[in-house]
Amino acid sequence: MHATRRTLLAGTAAATAGLLVGRRPARAAQKTILIGMQNDRTGPTQIVGNILGPAPHHYIELINKNGGLDGYRIEAPETDTQYQVPPAVEEYEHAKQMDAVSIMLYGTPQTEALAPRLDSDHIPGTCPGFGP
Repeated sequence: MHATRRTLLAGTAAATAGLLVGRRPARAAQKTILIGMQNDRTGPTQIVGNILGPAPHHYIELINKNGGLDGYRIEAPETDTQYQVPPAVEEYEHAKQMDAVSIMLYGTPQTEALAPRLDSDHIPGTCPGFGP
């Protein structure tokens, strides 16, 4: 397996594992776990986002196909943040409002802008290139 894919899958696994130690409860009524997922499908680093982007979706499909995480189905709608901070902050706030238990960030400026919020909101997050 290509090293970049291994890194992304490891980051996805770390984010999923963060669900188990996160302080935010899963949405029990729906038996789902929501993960906020940011990516760059357009913008200056879109070539990376379009290559790496399918990996977490495939991994989540595999988890859900095998019964989910302790019976909870994982949902991770993706938002194209275009490698820009404002849409990343907007998506973060939306995911937080929807009780996301983890956030998969994308990009250095977005990660630097959102790291303090993740910390103060006690939401685990990860980013390719940064890790958990």
